Amino acid sequence: MSNNTIKLSLPLNPAYVSTIRLTSSSISERMNFNVSEVEDIKTAISETATYIINSCNPQHCSSFDVTFKMEAEKLFVDILIPTACSDFLESQDNMSLIMIKGCMNEFKVDKDKLNNVTNIHLMKLKG
Repeated sequence: MSNNTIKLSLPLNPAYVSTIRLTSSSISERMNFNVSEVEDIKTAISETATYIINSCNPQHCSSFDVTFKMEAEKLFVDILIPTACSDFLESQDNMSLIMIKGCMNEFKVDKDKLNNVTNIHLMKLKG
């Protein structure tokens, strides 16, 4: 599969978590991830989106951006939010973050202070 990228911009509204979940399912099935891996991807992405929506201050932002990048054996997902919108913390006892980390091969939170954005980076390997 050649490199393909899909970008979404979603409002901070719980009703749109199903949109990102369905999109991630469609992409991962198209990439031939197995059923268990597809469920892991959907769970991690919907948990991340729900965490963002619940922790964001709507006075500082109204949407968040999601980029899916498909490579032969990997799916990369980057979720960008304004840093002022949410202080996405990597707390050891946060159940959502524990689930996200357990479902994905890679999970990172990068805060770009120069551009005032937080990038939540997820990656899943096939197999």
